[in-house]
Amino acid sequence: MLAVDRPQFANWDQDAAAIEGRYDLARPEHVAAALAAEAETVASAYDAVEPAAYDRVGHRSNGSTFTVETLARYHLHDLVHHLWDVRRELTVAAYDAGATAYRAARPVTAERVLAALADFAERVGTGARVLEIGSGSGQDALALEEHGVSVRRTDVTPGFVDLLRADGHRADVLDPLVDDLADPESAGAPYDGVWASACLLHVARADLPTVLRRLAEVTRPGGLLRLSLKEGDGEGWSTHGSIEAARMFTYWRSADLEAALIATGWRVADSARDAGLRGETWLGILAER
Repeated sequence: MLAVDRPQFANWDQDAAAIEGRYDLARPEHVAAALAAEAETVASAYDAVEPAAYDRVGHRSNGSTFTVETLARYHLHDLVHHLWDVRRELTVAAYDAGATAYRAARPVTAERVLAALADFAERVGTGARVLEIGSGSGQDALALEEHGVSVRRTDVTPGFVDLLRADGHRADVLDPLVDDLADPESAGAPYDGVWASACLLHVARADLPTVLRRLAEVTRPGGLLRLSLKEGDGEGWSTHGSIEAARMFTYWRSADLEAALIATGWRVADSARDAGLRGETWLGILAER
């Protein structure tokens, strides 16, 4: 496109290529480095393009046209999308491999979390039905049940779900970004609340509003959401704690998180900043549907 005026290219179908190439069989740990390298290659190629050349046109054999700029936007979206897919899969795989060790090393629940659990249970009321996102090793659900709350245990990590089931609990593998959130035990009735402690920090920044909106859609008017995320900027890998493999974390500032909640159907009822065990700061927010 830079050397030839209005070149024509064969039409392509990236979905067909993915199916034919069995991309679904690719393991994240095998393709992560290659994706990162390709991202650098693509970025370098566009860095070399003169500003005036971004309007140069190319044609597909199906009659559609595109420019260097629109192609760059497509590449950017594609790379970001697939890199986040890899990050998510690696994070889930890290927890899956370390689920038993994570549970064994789990510290005693912090007083601030116990207080939040008690407050949440009192607000939703005895007999309330609560969807728990990221049940993990299961201690929060047990605490809520001790306060008379009925909990639907879910986690995106199969290893945690297996542990919960081995303990005799019903638990579901569930990704709040894409899976059906309806309560299988209530014929579609909305939840009275959602408990999401220290789990949505693994959701990509661009995806969190979708998750929050989907949670709002399955919560009754006046129902509550309690979530906690780590304070900070950007995102990054971490290998702290009992999980040896790296996990991807997304950090938030309070104002941005509250804005995302308000934009997705929630009213912020309370917010707090608390110190964690490793010097990190946690943002704890209670929101009302």
